[in-house]
Amino acid sequence: MNAPPSPAAGPLPILKIPLRFYGLSSNPLPSRKPEDVDKLDRYVDRLAEALKAEIGKFKEKDTTNVSEELYRAVRTMPAALFRLPDECEVPTALFAILDEHIYYVYSAFTAQAKPDPNLALMLAGYPEYIYYILMSETSSSTMLSQSQENSLKVLLGNPFWAIKWLEGHFSDGGYKALLNSLYQLKEQDAYSAHCYHWLKTRNASYEVKREEINKILSTLGSQPYIALITALEYNDIEVDQLLVEVEKSPMWSYNWLRLVGDKRGNVNRLLGNMTSWVPWGVQYIKDREPPEWLRGAGQRARHLAEANEMVEQIRLKPRNAWWDEWLEPFLAEWEQKHT
Repeated sequence: MNAPPSPAAGPLPILKIPLRFYGLSSNPLPSRKPEDVDKLDRYVDRLAEALKAEIGKFKEKDTTNVSEELYRAVRTMPAALFRLPDECEVPTALFAILDEHIYYVYSAFTAQAKPDPNLALMLAGYPEYIYYILMSETSSSTMLSQSQENSLKVLLGNPFWAIKWLEGHFSDGGYKALLNSLYQLKEQDAYSAHCYHWLKTRNASYEVKREEINKILSTLGSQPYIALITALEYNDIEVDQLLVEVEKSPMWSYNWLRLVGDKRGNVNRLLGNMTSWVPWGVQYIKDREPPEWLRGAGQRARHLAEANEMVEQIRLKPRNAWWDEWLEPFLAEWEQKHT
């Protein structure tokens, strides 16, 4: 799916699953080996079966908790959630995973010949997917139903998706609703704050823009993607307030370090977050592993020292049985190559 454009013009490539940990390239091209895909497919099936068994216990114990190991495994490989049979109700403890990987819900919604109202209800709070659903259901001349009008009100609360909608469905009412929402939410919502700042300072000098952005960093930091593109656009601002939500997620910690770099913010905390969530730590280590052609005495040695330190931190962490079958081969290979 698209996302608000970055300062470099174009959506940022956000990685949401640490594919290299599971033996797959982060880039689908060149094509992945069928045996690697099959191995991961069987793993996801086992993960789904374990989740199904725990959900069966929920009805007896009247609880929505899952074991910490299973929760971490599913959060890192969320495809397991979507292999549950229809009769399995996703426990509320896992809703946060759905929120982080809501694109799976949209894929399931579009894959069905007849729209599933339950899936539509789950997507109702996400402007991006409301936009795509409305676009598939309407044309520029189509009158909206009452339910579509209600969805549009949510969509108009997000300036990026509201503008995309108005490009093909312009109306004075929609435009006024966008501006009103933008003004009302500029101190609460990161998307609105980001857009309002752009409107307010679009003709100002960089110094004025930076001064104004510093006033709203806490609002921008409430949404990791907006925090990230703000840090990229202003490479000389303090980022502590931008990292508040980023630091809570191994996925966003990884993407921050990959895109913003390891010279800004509390890097040790971000790295610690990833080594605690082993798959993301391994993904980052593999990304950072210096290629053979990188033989500069300082650069190669520094990269290897950083990677070795992360590997040792991972070795010291409590093991998760769901990750061991992927972790052990990585550690053995690393030891063979670098010790």
